[in-house]
Amino acid sequence: MTLTRSVATRVVADPKRRSANKWGMKGIVLFLFLLAPSSDADPYDDTHNIGSRDLMVHLFEWKWNDIAQECENFLSKNGYGAVQISPPNEHIMINENNDVPWFVRYQPVSYQLNSRSGNETELQDMIRRCNAVGVRIIVDVVLNHMVGVNQKAGQDKRWSSGASHFDAAQGVEYFPGVPFNKSDFNDPLCNHDIEGPDYQHNAAHVKECRLVGLLDLNQGKPEVREKMIKYLNNLIEFGVAGFRFDASKHMWPDHLKLILDGMNNLRSDIFGENQRPFVVHEVIDRGGEAVKVDQYLEIGRYTNFNFGAAVASAIRKEFDVAELRNMGDGFRYGNKESFNVLNFIDNHDNQRDEYPYVVTYKNQGQYVQAVAYMLAWNYGYPRIMSSFNFSNSIQGPPNNGPEVRFSIKSPQFEADDTCKTSSGWVCEHRWPQIRRMAKFREEVGSATISEIRTGPHMLAFARSGRGFFALNNNPGEFIEQNVMTTLPPGLYCDLSSGLKAQGVCTGKFINVTSNGSADIYIPGHNFLAISLSNRL
Repeated sequence: MTLTRSVATRVVADPKRRSANKWGMKGIVLFLFLLAPSSDADPYDDTHNIGSRDLMVHLFEWKWNDIAQECENFLSKNGYGAVQISPPNEHIMINENNDVPWFVRYQPVSYQLNSRSGNETELQDMIRRCNAVGVRIIVDVVLNHMVGVNQKAGQDKRWSSGASHFDAAQGVEYFPGVPFNKSDFNDPLCNHDIEGPDYQHNAAHVKECRLVGLLDLNQGKPEVREKMIKYLNNLIEFGVAGFRFDASKHMWPDHLKLILDGMNNLRSDIFGENQRPFVVHEVIDRGGEAVKVDQYLEIGRYTNFNFGAAVASAIRKEFDVAELRNMGDGFRYGNKESFNVLNFIDNHDNQRDEYPYVVTYKNQGQYVQAVAYMLAWNYGYPRIMSSFNFSNSIQGPPNNGPEVRFSIKSPQFEADDTCKTSSGWVCEHRWPQIRRMAKFREEVGSATISEIRTGPHMLAFARSGRGFFALNNNPGEFIEQNVMTTLPPGLYCDLSSGLKAQGVCTGKFINVTSNGSADIYIPGHNFLAISLSNRL
């Protein structure tokens, strides 16, 4: 098989501040690099990451003390710039079959900082310790709703993660821990669930009716917004860098803007003067829907579910991975400008679908290929999912049993720094190939993409002068001679199979010649990645 040099005219600069406009073309033509000024004036897009640590990890359901240790012992040393944490607010607790479902974290009881992950003191300590080693904290905040209708503290194995009472009975809707009462909800506009056809035909119902029975708050009411803003500003004072807004699709953008505009600037002693919080909105727009991501682009980034769907389709050979050379603004549906998107392969919701349209940790080989491509390609702000093992869609994180109120277990680690399978944690961010690609992304930074070459189910490209990446999605091995890497001559350790340690490669190596070319070999369904720091 022979790679064909694929040519495009691209805008290739810092993905957080540049536009990418590209088109594919066969043949050998001079590759042009153009810089274009950013049209982005959104103050909520900046990630506030340090240096080129352009990567977030979602430590789903981790405890605050464990996250602090992970920042200090692993993330800060392996290219990770930020952590998305689970919602820190007080929430409902539900006991089902000696388990507490994961979704309790998304059913608030109050905005007090007492959750399964820890208390307010532990949260503050974690934020301080992570910032001290250059890892930013992004808080998952749930402002669209409270708990599901007709649930009450003390009944049917329901209680609170803190000490607050709640009564979500229809027409009562009382949450003294905030406080909210029935006048703070959207019941006068809609007191029933969103129905299936609403998603295609009725944006008002999507935003004002109940999402799977959850009591829908009225963010159009100033008193409701004030309590939400107070909650956000409290977290800003602790030193967080920003927020993921859960279920933004179900809130009006103008109401969200009022909330965002009420937030304080980030702490100047950590982030500098006049810095606005990073914001990303959960908006699922797969096409044909009444609510569009375009409506949210001026108030932060959005969760780009279309990125993971497209990459998974390519890895599954539903289309050729060679087409991923065009990934960026305008590629298929829903991929917008680089500074607008938070990209990911899977998240805590869609990995639990009965028939996932994405690849997950349960498809380990395909998943590693997909994540490796995401980290090598210069588009958007990437997030890696870090999961716990589950056998059903509502299963919660590993817990210590009823004697200690189902407290969350801490992850345990093997000698190779992966998580012990017996602990129940998957920890994809610690998988050897993924953590090495996290360092690859940090090292190549904003280096332009060049020397794109393609073949059937093959894609290769350079990160000019800093790195080279190739993906083989065929079952058989791939061998090609004289492939341009743009790297200086020398022996390089291939990050798919190992790394440089004590002056030798723990895996295979690639010899780059004096003109920057190399003969490459890639096993079936695998990748190759080399960078300057892994030159012997």
